[in-house]
Amino acid sequence: MNDDELYEIVKDHTEAWPKDVRDHPSGFLLKHDGGGEPGTHEFVMPTEHAVFVFEASFQRALQEYSYSVITAVSKHCARVTVQHHDFEAPTLIEAYAKALEWLK
Repeated sequence: MNDDELYEIVKDHTEAWPKDVRDHPSGFLLKHDGGGEPGTHEFVMPTEHAVFVFEASFQRALQEYSYSVITAVSKHCARVTVQHHDFEAPTLIEAYAKALEWLK
């Protein structure tokens, strides 16, 4: 998965984006406190890391809306079960996005 593919999956669910994450043409950027320095610093986050960050934030967003969120990942597909409704996709982030869309 590249940045463009990830962005297409997560773009409609900005309410579930991690705090201080925004998109940028050169990759996903994370605004980071400069450790005591004034202002913030930005660094490019590799897509593989961005996927993990979005997966975690989408899981938390689902848990805010639902009492029951179960995930299962196999070699060929991912399944997210929310309130006894299954959402399957090739990747976990896509399954999370489908579940969030259903909750809207």
